[in-house]
Amino acid sequence: MDEVRFLPELVALAEAIRQRVDTEREYARREAERERRLQEEAPRRLPPAAPATMAWVRPEVHGLVEALGSQWTVGVGLAYHQGWLEASARALLNSDPGFSPPRFSPTFHLQGGLLLGKGALRPHLGLRAILVPGMASYGVGAVAGLRWALPASFVALVDVGAEYCIIVPNHDYRCAALTAQAGLGFDLHLP
Repeated sequence: MDEVRFLPELVALAEAIRQRVDTEREYARREAERERRLQEEAPRRLPPAAPATMAWVRPEVHGLVEALGSQWTVGVGLAYHQGWLEASARALLNSDPGFSPPRFSPTFHLQGGLLLGKGALRPHLGLRAILVPGMASYGVGAVAGLRWALPASFVALVDVGAEYCIIVPNHDYRCAALTAQAGLGFDLHLP
């Protein structure tokens, strides 16, 4: 602005505005340069670290079929899983053979293993410990199965196990069992 033609206050205001515009342009130029450098470096930078693995607890209901003995039963369980690990405790209602009317006793399973893969369908491999107090027996076995995430936090699960049991009063008596379990659980996120 011409200092002769305009009041000194207007000239000072125009100069302040010009300086501010220049400052904003310089800031915008620096930001554009920084963005350009980040875009160039993006392929060379490491991906951000994965967030902390969330923990879940899953109440479950089960049905179990023993293929060799043609017996079936139902039960409930509670599973805990975090990342690739899963552990569960299950209580099943068994009928003791040879009793009329049938006599029922609980069977307890403790199971631990790995959840493989990612996504809605995850294979499961693990080990199972079995305790049948009513028959004074215990056993161990291997388990393979699947966990399938359904809508609304439901999870369908299938386990096939091969177990070896020992009956305590008669240590000479050992049994092998091939079992299949199917169930439905509901995942609850732990804070």
